[in-house]
Amino acid sequence: MSVDDRKFLFFTCVNNEQLYALCVRHLQALTVPEGYKVQIAAARGAKSMAGAYNRAMAASDARYKVYLHQDTFIINRTFLTDVVKLFEPHPKVGLLGVAGCQSLPASGVWWEGKNRMGKVLEYRSTFHVLRFADPPGPLARVQAVDGLIMITRYDVPWREDLFTGFHFYDTSQSLEFVKAGFRVAVPAQRDPWCLHWCGNEFPAEEYYRYRDVFLNHYREFLGAGKGEAQDSP
Repeated sequence: MSVDDRKFLFFTCVNNEQLYALCVRHLQALTVPEGYKVQIAAARGAKSMAGAYNRAMAASDARYKVYLHQDTFIINRTFLTDVVKLFEPHPKVGLLGVAGCQSLPASGVWWEGKNRMGKVLEYRSTFHVLRFADPPGPLARVQAVDGLIMITRYDVPWREDLFTGFHFYDTSQSLEFVKAGFRVAVPAQRDPWCLHWCGNEFPAEEYYRYRDVFLNHYREFLGAGKGEAQDSP
């Protein structure tokens, strides 16, 4: 399949139609650069995030693929233009996220990591800005980004063989981009690009089961600055 360099795919796994309707409403409000096209697609009843994302990736010819949660609302109206302007001068950057860390800790949990970057407007009973360090330039190279939104310029297979549910697929994919020779980055955001309508549920058993899978497979990247992303994109 040939790649359409002027096309965006927005793809979401959906189990809450009300949240997804709000997500789509925000996507439809984005300013589309002249000559670009936008495709919006979703999977319902998916058994795993990685599996659904692999099928979406294979089915679309879009150069830019945006994998986002149903409770992620893009509030930066110039998001599309900003993404293109960030990717074009940095051909080694293959994956962008709005929050991440430059060095994953031994726990594998990115928000416990060293040199966290980015910001997200969150809603947890009230609105607040989850604020980490600001990139010193337009981008900061990181080791991993959060899965609330993951923006790719290249297609790298998601590890559905390892992550058959809905946790740690994002940190895994960040490291798969690194292993493939690409760079992962967080953009500078004057104001948060995304509102994350966070829930309070935490499926601890499933989360820690997939964390063990992650730790067993990616241990060489974790702790003591291993694989730390410090240089510029």
